[in-house]
Amino acid sequence: MSSFRHFIAALIMAVFATPAFAQFEQIQLIPNTPDRQSAITGEGPSAIVQLPDGSLGVFYNVRTTISVFGPSELLFTSSSDGVTWSTPTPIDQSNDWSGIAVIQAAVDAQSDRILVSYVRDQVPYFIYSDDGGATWTKQSAPSNMLTVSAAFIEDLAPVVGGGFVALVHNFLDSTETIEMSTSSDGLTWDDPHEIARGSLCSGSISSLGSSAFLTLYNECYYGRDVPWPMLQQSSTDGGATWSAATEAFSSIASFGPRADMTRADDGTLWVVHTNSEDLFYTSSSDGGTTWATSQRWTDTQENVGDDFFPAITMYSGSPMVLFVARNGVRAGTQFEGLYYGIPGVSRDPLVTSIDVLSAEVPRSIVLDQNYPNPFNPQTTITFSVAETAQTRLTVVDLMGREVAVLVDGVIAPGSYQATFDGSSLSSGTYIYRLTSGQTRMQRLLTLLK
Repeated sequence: MSSFRHFIAALIMAVFATPAFAQFEQIQLIPNTPDRQSAITGEGPSAIVQLPDGSLGVFYNVRTTISVFGPSELLFTSSSDGVTWSTPTPIDQSNDWSGIAVIQAAVDAQSDRILVSYVRDQVPYFIYSDDGGATWTKQSAPSNMLTVSAAFIEDLAPVVGGGFVALVHNFLDSTETIEMSTSSDGLTWDDPHEIARGSLCSGSISSLGSSAFLTLYNECYYGRDVPWPMLQQSSTDGGATWSAATEAFSSIASFGPRADMTRADDGTLWVVHTNSEDLFYTSSSDGGTTWATSQRWTDTQENVGDDFFPAITMYSGSPMVLFVARNGVRAGTQFEGLYYGIPGVSRDPLVTSIDVLSAEVPRSIVLDQNYPNPFNPQTTITFSVAETAQTRLTVVDLMGREVAVLVDGVIAPGSYQATFDGSSLSSGTYIYRLTSGQTRMQRLLTLLK
């Protein structure tokens, strides 16, 4: 029942959000970002925020040469409508081989201060603006905030009621720690409180109230190709004490699954995370006590690249995600650079849309013949599932190679319709397969150009 409610909620979000965000019907590339993915560098190389004037602001790092020893710079670009972007402006430059990396950003709704954290030449810095990004002031991160030399700010978020909170990642000789520090202005910071220690990967933090916080992070088990738990801990006393770590959700990954979290004005938490190839999203309306089933948002398909390093912010009441698309082909077009969109609203060209035909519970799983068939370039596939289950509808060629993923997630009982677009494929016969729970069915379709 819980999964069904989350599914209906996601559908309602998509139905009602799409008209208000017609410009975001499809995942888009930010113009003027590099056309060579190797030029975008650093762990978590980008950040996105809603600026005080309501527009979108993006921060990212680009090396000016392809060489890993080339100089780099922190760039800032903004968009008032999410479509037309300003010319990227350098706000800090580096000539050191280590460049600029681990970029995070937040906006204090009380003071309208824009605060950006990053590592430049292996030294953590803050840079801030009080005039909407027109001018910037830089300073080193205070020594009390970073207890060891090998440390960086993992995440940055506004505090409910004013100020900022930072998640600090320290690399020690035998272990790692993540700590939390708060600041009223982003310039002076409280001594950090330790949250966890061990072999830790990426993390994110959000303010639930003036002194209540929730953090997400995962432990690193390199090479373990099984579901990775994303752990969470909470504090209600300003970070002095933390609850025991519990599992929030899982993600299959070849290395640490990056996750980022943001809080809506109504208190809903939105999370975007990656399995090292594709992006998924989930939400919680009760401060992280329960989470909706993660839904796949992007699908790079096999051997065509990966979607990495997502960053999320609230934009006009909806979660907006920025991510790096690695070398590959998206719907027949080379894609490399920074992409953005609203999960559940912005369509990935590699993921075909699904419509609900009926919520009536069928007696069994059904996979109908596609119509029309033969087709060019689109055809409709109708199917039904009898119980809530992990469901996957894919298209493969006669060699068994996956060419499209139409559905991949937990769906409720009912009848559905998916549209498959074969514009980027050659004429021929393909197999479409439906797997729901332990049941698998397949049929043939013919693309005739």
